[in-house]
Amino acid sequence: MSTTTVPLLPCVAPESTVEFYETLGFDTSDRQTKPYLYLAFSFEGVELHFKEAAPDLDVSHELTGGCLFFVDAVAGYHKAFSERLRRRYGRIPATGLPRIERLRPAQS
Repeated sequence: MSTTTVPLLPCVAPESTVEFYETLGFDTSDRQTKPYLYLAFSFEGVELHFKEAAPDLDVSHELTGGCLFFVDAVAGYHKAFSERLRRRYGRIPATGLPRIERLRPAQS
């Protein structure tokens, strides 16, 4: 089974973000500031991607970001994630944050 995760995170300071991740040993695989901001870093199979933050983002609140999770067989992951969420919250959160949507038959 092949799995790839690509967090897509907000970036308010491109230069210091590049400096920080390169200092940690990440390779910069994409560095673009025009016409839009997009940064991508990799380290031993870990991928971190950054985009321009919303203009009104207050980074002290840490309320935005995302993570894309690509898998070959989604049903197994959905089942495992749902079970963990149910153990943690006593239910599967389907609204609000955090949440997971119901997996429909034949969905991929």
